[in-house]
Amino acid sequence: LHTFYVLHPQQPASVPKRTLDKTRKTNIRNPNTMHSMVGAARGALRRSAAAFSGAGNTSSYVNNSQLVAAAALQMTRRSFSPSLSPRMQWDALEKLLSSAPAPAGDKGASAEASTTWSKPAQDELWSRVKADVRLRQDRWAHPEAMVIFWLLRHADAPPRGEEEPSFDPSHAPGVGPNRDVLAYLIQSSSMLYDATTHAALPIAAVGSLVEAAAAGIASTAAADANANAGFKGDKRLQCLVRLPKLSEWVLAGEYFNDEALMENFGAEAAESVKAVALGKPRPRHSVLGHGTFRAAEHMWCHLAMMHAEEDADVQAELGMYRDAAAAAAGSDGAAAGAVARTAELTIQHMADDSPDYMRAAGGAMAVFRP
Repeated sequence: LHTFYVLHPQQPASVPKRTLDKTRKTNIRNPNTMHSMVGAARGALRRSAAAFSGAGNTSSYVNNSQLVAAAALQMTRRSFSPSLSPRMQWDALEKLLSSAPAPAGDKGASAEASTTWSKPAQDELWSRVKADVRLRQDRWAHPEAMVIFWLLRHADAPPRGEEEPSFDPSHAPGVGPNRDVLAYLIQSSSMLYDATTHAALPIAAVGSLVEAAAAGIASTAAADANANAGFKGDKRLQCLVRLPKLSEWVLAGEYFNDEALMENFGAEAAESVKAVALGKPRPRHSVLGHGTFRAAEHMWCHLAMMHAEEDADVQAELGMYRDAAAAAAGSDGAAAGAVARTAELTIQHMADDSPDYMRAAGGAMAVFRP
């Protein structure tokens, strides 16, 4: 069993968050837990990345029956935004994406030399892209790992027609062989994660990919139900959001010294939280091992929820998933209201055990279920 920590929006506003008792938890009794699925998917990606990028064949496409189970999924592999006609061609968009504008008021800065996009500049460019560019969503199945990449491209960017899309998962959007990729999203079964955009674009650019993936997941669930006499498996959409600044946030706030938290979770948990945030063994321990992470789990997940509520980047990504889920459910207000009523935000402990992410966030990820 894996323990999930649930955000309850009805908590009394008068009670300071730090003085609340341990966050109420709910147990998920699904053998295909998020922890094992994310670990397997990300492990396969890591193992295959070097071999894949060195093979020189980024155009291979796997029509695997486990990944392409329903005909409806094939229909969503290449879809377009509703713009009537592209007013900005791909070469013009590529030029805009190539360099960040100089910061406002900095007359001495060179636009060509600038590589960092401010959030206002990203939002402004994305507004222009939505208004003037016809986009498409490509569905690309990884040839070795059992995952799907959803890719956002200009409608006129290669490939065109029936040619299969190409992609190199070892490169970021807009880099090297992925220079024409504006954003991507990874899907593993009903899980969506690693929403990633071109450096010039905000996280909102991933929204149409979430809608395309959600449509495919819904089609697969319907096909499975028809094939199994109406039986419905656990196909609820699960959107995972990384917390890359969590350890830094815990250290900056010194929450392991907070008296109210220590009273709620205990001295051992506080000591373990500090060790996880520092990435160093506890006093009297030689290694930072599973025992430390188990001792820190309840308090760490509580802090992760606090951080997820406060961090602007995390909130922006959660908002993107929420808006896209509402759009996928339907265009009317009733559908959006249904998503708002049933949505659930939880924290998954050690969802990603890759070394870099364990140092950055102790492996914890926020999970949004619309």
